[in-house]
Amino acid sequence: MISFLVDGFVEWLWWILLISWGIVTAFWLQMMQRALELVFPFNKMKPKNVWLTFIPFFGLYWQFAVVQSVAESLGREYIRRGIIPGEPRPGLGSGFTANILLCCALIPNFGILVALISNISRLVHLFKIKKHTLELAEIMRVQMQYPPPEPIMNYPPPEINTEFEERLKQNNPNRFVPPETEEEARRKWGRK
Repeated sequence: MISFLVDGFVEWLWWILLISWGIVTAFWLQMMQRALELVFPFNKMKPKNVWLTFIPFFGLYWQFAVVQSVAESLGREYIRRGIIPGEPRPGLGSGFTANILLCCALIPNFGILVALISNISRLVHLFKIKKHTLELAEIMRVQMQYPPPEPIMNYPPPEINTEFEERLKQNNPNRFVPPETEEEARRKWGRK
C-alpha cells in the first residue's frame, strides 16, 4: 500500500517538474531570443531558431548551441561597443551548467532532484542574460545620443616627389639597400 503511494507521489512529482521545466524553458528561450535580436547582425544563429530546443532529443544538443551563440554574440557586441565585459562570453558557464544538469536529470533514481536543480540553474542563467541584455540596451541607447566620430584621415595623402627621391638615391646609395641577412653578416664580419 505504501509503495503505491510513494510511486504515485513520485509520478506526480515528475509531472510537476516536467510542467515547471516547460514553463521555465519557455521564459528562458524568450530571453535568449531577445538577446539575439539585440545583436542580430553579428550572431551566427537566427533569433527564432532558439525554439528548436523543444524538439525531443535534438533539443538536448540545441540548448548548448543556443547558450554558446548567445554568449559569443553578447561578448562580441560588448567589444564592438568599446566595452570590456566582465566575462568574455557572458553567461556561458552558467548556461552550460544548467544544460548539463538537465541532461543528468535522465539518470534514474535521483533524476528528480537533478531536474529541480536544473530548473533553478536555468533561472539563474536567464537572469544573468537579462542583466547583460538590459546593460547592452542601455549602452546602445547612450551611444546613439552622440554623433559618430570624425574620420582620422580627412585630408588627401601626400604626393610623392620623384625628383627628391632620385636625389636621395644619388646622395646616399645605401639608403634603399635591404637589411643584411644572418649569412651576409657572418661573411662580412667573419663570424662563424
